[in-house]
Amino acid sequence: MSPTLYALILTVAAITMIVLLLVTSRWRFTQGYVYLSFMLAAISLWCIGGAMEVLLEPLDAKKLFSALSYVGSQTVTVFFLLFVLQYTGDTSMIPERHRRILWLIPSITLLLVFTNDWHHLVWSSVSLHNNDPRGPAHYARGPWFSVMVIYGYLMMMIALYTLVRAYRRQHRIHARQMQLLMLSAIAPWTGHVLYMLRLPLLHGYDASPLGFALTGPLLVFAIFRYGFMDMAPVARDALIETMRDGIAVLDQYLRVADINQAACHMLKLASPQAAVGHSFAELMAHWPELEAFSRRSIPGSITLETPGHHRSPSLIEVDLSLLNRPGTGTGRLLTLRDITRRRQIEEALVASEARYRVAAEKTGQIVYEYEVPTGRIIWTGAIQEITGYTSTEFNTMDIHRWEEHVHPEDVALVMDRLARSIQQHQDFTAEYRFRRKDGTYVHIEERAGFITPPGHANNRLVGIMSDVTQSYSLKEQLHQSQKMEAIGRLAGGIAHDFNNLLMVIMNSADFLRESIKDLPDACEDIREILHASRRASELTRQLLLFSRKQPLKRTLGCVGECIANVEKMLHRIVGEDILIEIDIEPELPPVLIDTGLIELAIMNLAVNARDAMPGGGTLILRGTSSAISEADYASMIEKPPHRTGLYARVDIIDSGTGMSPELLKRIFEPFFTTKGIGKGTGLGLSTAFGIVRQHAGYVAVASRPDRGSRFTFYIPFSTHAVPLATAKEQVYAHYQGKVILLVEDDPSVRRILLSMLRNLDLMVLESEHGHDALAKAKAHPGSLDLLLTDVIMPGMDGYRLAGHLREMRPEIKVAYVSGYPRDQLKHPEISDDTPLLSKPFTRDELIRLLHQVFDPESARTVNPA
Repeated sequence: MSPTLYALILTVAAITMIVLLLVTSRWRFTQGYVYLSFMLAAISLWCIGGAMEVLLEPLDAKKLFSALSYVGSQTVTVFFLLFVLQYTGDTSMIPERHRRILWLIPSITLLLVFTNDWHHLVWSSVSLHNNDPRGPAHYARGPWFSVMVIYGYLMMMIALYTLVRAYRRQHRIHARQMQLLMLSAIAPWTGHVLYMLRLPLLHGYDASPLGFALTGPLLVFAIFRYGFMDMAPVARDALIETMRDGIAVLDQYLRVADINQAACHMLKLASPQAAVGHSFAELMAHWPELEAFSRRSIPGSITLETPGHHRSPSLIEVDLSLLNRPGTGTGRLLTLRDITRRRQIEEALVASEARYRVAAEKTGQIVYEYEVPTGRIIWTGAIQEITGYTSTEFNTMDIHRWEEHVHPEDVALVMDRLARSIQQHQDFTAEYRFRRKDGTYVHIEERAGFITPPGHANNRLVGIMSDVTQSYSLKEQLHQSQKMEAIGRLAGGIAHDFNNLLMVIMNSADFLRESIKDLPDACEDIREILHASRRASELTRQLLLFSRKQPLKRTLGCVGECIANVEKMLHRIVGEDILIEIDIEPELPPVLIDTGLIELAIMNLAVNARDAMPGGGTLILRGTSSAISEADYASMIEKPPHRTGLYARVDIIDSGTGMSPELLKRIFEPFFTTKGIGKGTGLGLSTAFGIVRQHAGYVAVASRPDRGSRFTFYIPFSTHAVPLATAKEQVYAHYQGKVILLVEDDPSVRRILLSMLRNLDLMVLESEHGHDALAKAKAHPGSLDLLLTDVIMPGMDGYRLAGHLREMRPEIKVAYVSGYPRDQLKHPEISDDTPLLSKPFTRDELIRLLHQVFDPESARTVNPA
């Protein structure tokens, strides 16, 4: 071969590589382009150096260009290997972190080539081939020459092995690319092997660069026929193969150019190899909706259900993108995603949220999610029921607007607690008052905790708000009830002591009146003492009623007298700015009532009327006999079975502020009050209502805002006459000469009882406590007819004393006296039929008790004077 022809072939190969380098620059952002461009540049340098070596005649010039060609020949194999590794994506052969070491041998070789005249390690000598200045030089190989050749062959073998391994798992289009790539590498390699064998037919020419004359056309064919740079590299294809999403690439004729295994599975295709190159319309004949979607000329997405008769079909989300390639038309990229599980999760989440929302609404709670960084709050649940706002209105409320709705007295404590919860990532709990849309406040109990959604910081607070207004009211009622019970116990104790004192005062005055009948002026004073004592007795009864420890004590009375008695106290209570008018019908028939309780009911209603007139007004108290009017019957909370008959009617009328219909529904609820804190217990109206109902009566209310109120209660007239009193002598005859054992620890009360009993011609043994009574009973030689004992005594109470005496004297009868009412004496010994007198009592009541003990049958109709 002539030197000129050899140089011409190498020059054409070099130019081809340079052209390829320029053409492939359009894919400079494609994976593997950098190594491919350096490889093409190295081949060009190798070819140019070889061409200049044979054309120039001076030996030094030949050595210079030969060294220049070594720059290309020693780097091209490394660039080729690096390109193949990146093209195939194979990291198992040489990991990324170890690839720099590949440049060690080439770097040493180039250093030795350019300094060979000093050490002769690459070439031991250089001379003209056959002494011909035209043509290649003759190089006697030094020891390093073999090292660099073996290293270059090793790089090529690793690269070809990597290509072969990748070739076995690729689609047809990628397999053709790799076939051409391997041929383009084998051609110059084969030429170099022949050169190393020093075959005579080569005449000393290196055949390696000649192989690049074949490499160029092969690469051009691969680029323009099989889209060597257009298509995704094999490395990216390997990545696509491992993707869970399906990928299908269609060319401009809607043929499958590439498809991964995931897409084949979703599209019910056998394999990628069986699908590539076929019409997508033919492959999707069983799925016309998808085939029609693939022919669209605009990008988009669609969700389709897998065809066929499946019990649980899959949902496939398909995204369509257009692939515009210059000169090749428009292809399509289909991305397929199985969203069945995601849709199930979404539906389950929606169902869960719906259940949670319904649960929150039905349980009367507000559920919220508070994004701490933004202050945004998402609200759901019983929003309108608790706050009065609609869900839409309330969901415009952020943390700052929520803070504005917290009661001014509570906001500082609540916000401080919320700030500490956020700072320390702790649960948040608080109780506070929240302003509703109508301006009223509800009591809220709030509990919340932090959640950490995936990919988020721990900055979401999820909680519930519960309306505990009713619970709070019940707590207040319980507290008020406990307070009232404590006051009641105190009142009961005071009443007990008063009863002992009144017992002495009343009966001492009565004895004194009997002894000075001839002194009218003194008798009048004593009557005043007795009257004041009876009023004091009524006061103690009211105290016991306040403590709920006083049973009804009904007698025949007149509601007109009750109104008159209340009037005396009202003038001191209501103030001078309220005019009191009394209207009592003359000669009202009697009713069977507890006068003290009825007076208390009238007093409570009058005080309520006073409070409704803060600026003054008129208070009317009226007592009449009347049938139940139609208007009153309609307004009664509890209605009588019929409206016939006459009742004792009491009206309490005021000219005050009046009440709304909503307020009227609750006024008789215990502890309900519209007054401020400390201005009312909420018990006045409910107590009055209870007293009237205890008397088999009914209550009616009429009121309008700013028009005043009228409270009316009806009590039925008595239909039973009280038996007439019999003569004292007839009564006394039943127990004259009886022996009474009197036991009372209070000396004053004991002295009064002793006088009362002896005035009735009874024989009395007195004792101050139980043990003394037992001793006297044992010592008494005659019979004992009655034990009259106090209940509560130090050392031994009346119950134990009665038990011991019954063992000693079975025939003895027992009666009790006590400063406490019957219903407070919780003991099996005390029943409704047990003879018992509650202090203070009069002589007539004592006579009735004795008659009950000694003649119980006739005592039911006898009422001593």
